[in-house]
Amino acid sequence: RTRARHRANDQRDHHRKAANGRVPRDTPDRLGRTFPQTLANDGSDCANGQHAHQQHRRHAAAHLVFRLKKRGGDVDERGYNQHQSLEGLESTRTDASMHSVLKDIVARKTIEVALAREAVPLEVLQERISELGRPRNFFKALVDRRHPDLTHVIAEIKRKSPSAGVIREDFDPVAIAKSYAANGASAISCLTDEHDFGGKLEYIHMIRDAVKLPVLRKDFIVDIYQVWESRAAGADAILLIAEAIPERDIIDFQILATELGMTTLLEVHDVDHLLRAVNIVGFPHASYSLLGINNRNLRTMKTSVEHS
Repeated sequence: RTRARHRANDQRDHHRKAANGRVPRDTPDRLGRTFPQTLANDGSDCANGQHAHQQHRRHAAAHLVFRLKKRGGDVDERGYNQHQSLEGLESTRTDASMHSVLKDIVARKTIEVALAREAVPLEVLQERISELGRPRNFFKALVDRRHPDLTHVIAEIKRKSPSAGVIREDFDPVAIAKSYAANGASAISCLTDEHDFGGKLEYIHMIRDAVKLPVLRKDFIVDIYQVWESRAAGADAILLIAEAIPERDIIDFQILATELGMTTLLEVHDVDHLLRAVNIVGFPHASYSLLGINNRNLRTMKTSVEHS
């Protein structure tokens, strides 16, 4: 119901802009979606969706202010330090908190996305998605309320990493996935970044054809195009890194992922990002979102299992 309300609200706003001549009628909205030319008559759903979204943001801001004030420091009603602007904190991807390694990765990903858009237009991805079945339930595979004491493992498929170098020379993602599934893994995490991790987007379909476990695309997602791309590649879930993208993008990506039936794993490392993440994880639907703690410090690239 929440997804339908948000979609109805976006549809109504998009048609209003088209009616006023502000955008062509066939222009995709901010999430890359196009809508039919007829506008639904159920205006109450549109209003309720908008109210629910605004209410969520107000609650999130109030809760964040309360947490930050408990920690000390001057914060405004939006939950930000009074000596910093909201625009500077939300819109920039190259602030002082982001280490140069992460900045370089995000810059490279932005270029990769631009090239991918030219090679495979969004309309092609949407057509591919329409031919796929529903994603496997990544959330349910990990959150087993019938057996809350059990540990559920997300087994990772990764050929190499910047810190460790080549992890496995005889790399066969399908064989590795089968071994994980046979030994009790609950889900699979597949690296798709080729430059630093030796991954490929095609591995996702290969793995899903070989095992029945849900598969998460693990990559640096910095653009809404990659959310569509992930589902078109067969991903059942995506990873979002709080240190790499602003809050408004996290919310937009979560909304679209939920509409596409994918689970979102929102990953944080430091306390500041955690305090912001707890207010948006689970939006717009609690059963499509998970919170993860990264034991690797993206500023120093050092790992400590004591961190989480």
